[in-house]
This record gives sequence, structure tokens and C-alpha cells, in this order.
Amino acid sequence: MAERTAILFLELAALGMSVAYLRIGKVCRVEADGEHMHVIPWFGRPVEFSVRDVSPVSRSLGWIVLYDREFKTLAKVDSCLEDMDKLKGYLASYGIKM
Repeated sequence: MAERTAILFLELAALGMSVAYLRIGKVCRVEADGEHMHVIPWFGRPVEFSVRDVSPVSRSLGWIVLYDREFKTLAKVDSCLEDMDKLKGYLASYGIKM
């Protein structure tokens, strides 16, 4: 009984750590070049769009989601990025509040 409990505990811990690692490493970089933004994830393809396309911004648990005018998701950005203050300032310069 004790062995099964220990194995179950280890499996649950491994599952929790794998979900946390996948979530943390989702977005690698956000680059701004004039009006163009590049969101570069670890896996998948980079997303490029104009900052003028961004309409509303929502903050959820650990994510900042950028939407276009039709409320389609442009990019999901991890709120724990290194230069989050620069990103907020950049978006604020275009009138987008976070």
C-alpha cells in the first residue's frame, strides 16, 4: 500500500512539473520592429502582425492575450517575460492599455 501511494505521488508530481514546464516555455521572445510585432514561440511558427491590428488586450492567469478587432487571438504572451515593462510601454505608445 505504501509503495502504491509513493508511486502515485511521484507520477502526480511528474505530471504537474511537465505541465508547468510546457506552460513556462511556450513563448520565447517578443520583438517589435516599428509597427510590426513578432511573437516567437519555442515550438511552432512565429506570429507576425501590425500593432495597429491589436484592439483589446485581456489578462488571464499567467497570460496576456492580444486580440484583433474581430476578437480573434493574435498572440498569447506569457506575463513572465523578461522585458514586460518595455512591451507595456510599447503598446501604451500606440494607445493599447494592458
